[in-house]
Amino acid sequence: MIAGSLFLKWFLAEKKSMRDCGLSLCLWGILLLSLHTSAFAGDGDGALGASACVIEDVLHGVTDRITPRDEYDVYVPGARYPNTRRMTQNPRFVGEDTRVSLFGGSDPIRISIEYLRTQEARAPYLIHVRDGKIYKADGTLLDTSDGDAPIRSYGEGIRTYMYVMDSEGHIYILTELEQVTGPRTRSRFHHSSVFAAGNVAAAGEITVRNGEIILIDDESGHYESWEPQNRQIIAEFARRGIQIPASAQRFRRGTGH
Repeated sequence: MIAGSLFLKWFLAEKKSMRDCGLSLCLWGILLLSLHTSAFAGDGDGALGASACVIEDVLHGVTDRITPRDEYDVYVPGARYPNTRRMTQNPRFVGEDTRVSLFGGSDPIRISIEYLRTQEARAPYLIHVRDGKIYKADGTLLDTSDGDAPIRSYGEGIRTYMYVMDSEGHIYILTELEQVTGPRTRSRFHHSSVFAAGNVAAAGEITVRNGEIILIDDESGHYESWEPQNRQIIAEFARRGIQIPASAQRFRRGTGH
């Protein structure tokens, strides 16, 4: 409004032609658009992101190369979130996708661990952020009250979904624990399922109500995320316009802040 008033006063004072007016309006439009876009950062999903100063504060030090905690820390040069973790080589996890567990008596249910080996297979679990809320790939609001999310020990009725993030900030949330694949067969999901035991930039569990984060942690036996990965997931949500309050952060291995 202020910029528009200044333009009108300038135009009347200079008695510009309509042609000059049109050109000037275009220039003013470009200027105002530049001012608007410089004040905000997009979240990559078309939604308005957090302010630049907040993002800069959250991202400070996130991309620094850390001193490895163990042999499972892997640094990826040039990645948005370079401090990744590879899956721990626990005998229970190695080769888990090739084993079948039997549950029941004489006619047991056969359960295997599902690995999503293609982007097409992972796509249904990719989340998006719009207007500060989390949406599932199908466009509906994410809510962990739905489905078969397990109840954790955080409190009455607190349900959590598993999440993982890759080194470019794509976040996947597993909205189911297992799928029925036959009359007596099931496929089950772990954190390792999304990238088929590949590296992650963050992994843990999350509680979401009506698209808003209630709780987030770093519980993952497969990856054992710690401070660098926890900072990275906080930074990515901040980049998309979601500030996770300290009260909602239940990181067992901390954030270093």
